[in-house]
Amino acid sequence: DAFISYSTADSAEAYSVRNYLQNSGCTCWMAPDDIPAGSDYAEAIPKAIADCRIFILILSVDAQNSSWVRKELGKAIDKGKTVIPFMLQNFKLNDTFDFLLENAQWCYAYQDRSAALQKMLSAVKLKQGTYSYIPKQPKQPTPPIREKTAAPKAAASAPIPAAKAVSKRSVDPKVLS
Repeated sequence: DAFISYSTADSAEAYSVRNYLQNSGCTCWMAPDDIPAGSDYAEAIPKAIADCRIFILILSVDAQNSSWVRKELGKAIDKGKTVIPFMLQNFKLNDTFDFLLENAQWCYAYQDRSAALQKMLSAVKLKQGTYSYIPKQPKQPTPPIREKTAAPKAAASAPIPAAKAVSKRSVDPKVLS
């Protein structure tokens, strides 16, 4: 159901969120626990993001300074995933995160952790997040197949402008010499 993105500095909170969701019947994917031994992080993480329904961002100052969290968020947005920012602290977002999460409906854990957890759980269980960055594009209809018809009659040609008119008279080669 959910991919949990977090900074290693916020590991305790990320595991707490994971346990809460799993105890409530949701499945979660979280590095490094769900990366098979010997696998490449750069290969396993994008696949897990592509396979999730909800992207939970454990957001803190440390998370927005993490290059891995920034990459994961970018991939989630690119894949059109529903992003749920679970904000641990009250702080000013940097320009990158401010841009990427401009219209998000936040789960403010620093204000009321219990309410934020419940809001997040509801979103995950409904398979709808509080915010979907890229709207689903409607499928383009297939154009109808046209039957072959008789060729249309040629329209009368438009008069040629005087400046570009070419004489149809034959020119006597002796006159040109």
